[in-house]
Amino acid sequence: MLILMPFILAILTGYSLLNTFLRKEHTYLGEYMIYSFFIGVFSIGFVLFFSLVLGAHLNMWWNVGVPLGITGVWFFLGQKTFFQGGSKKVGFISDWKNLSLVLKSILIILALLILHKIYQAFFFGAVAPTFFDDCVRVWNFKAKYLFFHPYMTFDPKASDYLTGSFNFYPIVIPVIKYWYMSFVGHWQESFVDILQIFAYISLLAGMFFQILRRSSVVFAITGAYLLSTIPLLVYHAGSGYADILIALFLFLSVASILNWRESGSRDFLFLSVVFALLGFYTKSEGIYLILVANLVTIFLCTLGVARSEKLGAMRDYFSLYIPFALPFFLYKWYFHLGIAAGGNNEAAFHLDILPYIWHVVFFEGNYGVFFIVFLMTLALFFSFIRSNQNLKRLGILAVFLMIYINLWFVFTGAYQFLVNQTVVNRAYLMIIPFLVFVNVSIYATLFQSSNPKKSWK
Repeated sequence: MLILMPFILAILTGYSLLNTFLRKEHTYLGEYMIYSFFIGVFSIGFVLFFSLVLGAHLNMWWNVGVPLGITGVWFFLGQKTFFQGGSKKVGFISDWKNLSLVLKSILIILALLILHKIYQAFFFGAVAPTFFDDCVRVWNFKAKYLFFHPYMTFDPKASDYLTGSFNFYPIVIPVIKYWYMSFVGHWQESFVDILQIFAYISLLAGMFFQILRRSSVVFAITGAYLLSTIPLLVYHAGSGYADILIALFLFLSVASILNWRESGSRDFLFLSVVFALLGFYTKSEGIYLILVANLVTIFLCTLGVARSEKLGAMRDYFSLYIPFALPFFLYKWYFHLGIAAGGNNEAAFHLDILPYIWHVVFFEGNYGVFFIVFLMTLALFFSFIRSNQNLKRLGILAVFLMIYINLWFVFTGAYQFLVNQTVVNRAYLMIIPFLVFVNVSIYATLFQSSNPKKSWK
């Protein structure tokens, strides 16, 4: 039973926080639970991390008291709506009878294949201990260190200074892993990467719900299935890397801004900031990638609107982002850790990246045939995309992300990670969910424009 306790506490904590700014009628219940879990577990990690920085020695009193304390405070602040229902209704159950038997059968098969991919991720995470260098040094070893040594060492000469190597990264992920492993009661390698597996499941569910908002259950299940078939994504679900979390937070953050533009509700803009902050406290790419992607998305979403509305959106965004990001910048400044991610950020210039990109994207098999399909979709339906305001916005953002992700390899010493084909694969992994979303959205819009009376909604 104790093994379920961290998940219950995380959802309660996140739910109490989410309840204060996101109205339930704006989301499906499944969405709300996903958001609650990740907001909750990262809020707990955030508080425990800075408690360590302030000299705390963690124990079960801390591990139980922090989530209960956060839940109690925010329950008091949002008690009027805490127990209210009102989530968006999932209409596909009533629409199911309108589908043909063949289509129903196909969707059931796709759903079963998605479950099989989830099983594969669980199996890989459960039977294989973490063995990749970055996964061990940056994430899991720090979590294991805290499990047996639940406080920080502040002697710069010590090998475990600020929990050891790669201390310029946020250590919220290791703290989270320490936190839920403390409820297990002993260190268990087969359980420690459960956070990444949950991120994979949440990506598939997030894809389903975001497409369902705009289209039918047919395209929603298809989108989730297509995402589940990306080989590298399944691999990362059980490997221990944190890049799948960045992929999740990037996708949900950008999708939340699009939801804000389409619904007019400021709730989604604040939700976008929250996911950007979760990415910020996961890896440095949370700043370089998610924040930049969000600002570009806000710019695209406010084209043609009054200047005051643009400035208002930026003001609202940064009024929440800066106060929560500032503590980590102060932490890095105080301990002289620098602002950048670490080495290989020196200025450089490499124009010969195309052969390497070509090989990575099309010939390694990490993404299946997705990029071929996606680029063909953009080319074949270019005129249609340009004529539709929403698709044009999505297309521009997708092209921007594909170009932007390569600039790091062109202009910095990270070029070596392109040549040896390591980090470049993880870089593309971060934008894959959004690109799948764009691809499915194009076909869903095409279908609905050519069959206005048959939208399956």
